[in-house]
Amino acid sequence: MITHRDSTLFRIDVATNDVSRLTTVAGSNAAAERLALLGGSLWITGRGMALLEVDPDTGATRRTVDIHGTGIDVVAAANALWIPVRTDAVDRTGLPTMVAVRRVTANGKVTTVATARGRVDVHGLAPGLGTVWLADNTSGFIYRLRA
Repeated sequence: MITHRDSTLFRIDVATNDVSRLTTVAGSNAAAERLALLGGSLWITGRGMALLEVDPDTGATRRTVDIHGTGIDVVAAANALWIPVRTDAVDRTGLPTMVAVRRVTANGKVTTVATARGRVDVHGLAPGLGTVWLADNTSGFIYRLRA
């Protein structure tokens, strides 16, 4: 679990419900918000930050991956991470308006799988059945990306 107010990463022991603080990630002008597991690592993204690969046991940052923008959300599907990204200017507004969806493999290779034509606001992202689904409630669309 991560708190977006201060980017503190916590571990919850599901057997006992005990919570322990692991670390604080990201910088003072960033808000870590979303988590995904891939390749034995925890991946974190959010406002004002790139993609972080974190050791799930210790919370230590293994590396930072430049996703050419800041992350809105992240899911793991088809052995990769799928991340809608926004520009720094949009990031400062707090709007969920994306410019592209990036695919990141466990080794850190970044590719662009979709580019927004016009305004696309991300209100939900989910993997399923060989696809990644992206919901834009502002425009009333659901997009399907082949995973």
